[in-house]
Amino acid sequence: MDLPIFVEKMFRSILISFLFTLIFSCSQKGEVNNQPSSSFFSMIDFMEEEKKWMVNDEISLTKILSLNGETDTLYIVEPNFASELDVFIKSDINRPSLSDKYSVDSIFSSNKLYKIIYTAKDEKVKTRKLSIQFDSQNKVGLIDIRLFNGSPITKNVQHLIYRPNIGYKIKDEQYFMGNKDEIMVEGSFKQKRR
Repeated sequence: MDLPIFVEKMFRSILISFLFTLIFSCSQKGEVNNQPSSSFFSMIDFMEEEKKWMVNDEISLTKILSLNGETDTLYIVEPNFASELDVFIKSDINRPSLSDKYSVDSIFSSNKLYKIIYTAKDEKVKTRKLSIQFDSQNKVGLIDIRLFNGSPITKNVQHLIYRPNIGYKIKDEQYFMGNKDEIMVEGSFKQKRR
């Protein structure tokens, strides 16, 4: 193994990981029913359950990091899922203070709930759209989240996708004074036993 190349790759991986931590810590046809529900889907509760099974089943993680098209791959045997899933947890909208900030659409197929879509009515909230798609056993099959955070000189647009038992994808576009940086993280779960 060539040590300078290894050191360079590690430095790049650490730098990209640091950037992600910095970024994410700041911040069939069916009929549609527009009836608001009494409470929203709890991302916090869902992700807590996901973390439990991942830890219990000793899930490992393959992580592909990309910064403006330059990629690196990490293989993590014992991931810190609290950290990995933090950006999803922070997008939770199930709070009393947000109860009037979203419209709720429920889509049914064959008399079963197929999808719930929460769309922001207030442009001041960070989570602009949250969609939860259910499988035929009424379990969560896909979560799709759109986030926006901006000021007069900077803008941050994020698209998060989570697939239980499969993995996640985070696309982060940062705009600063006319410049754009695109960061992508793709995590794939590998089950040792299940």
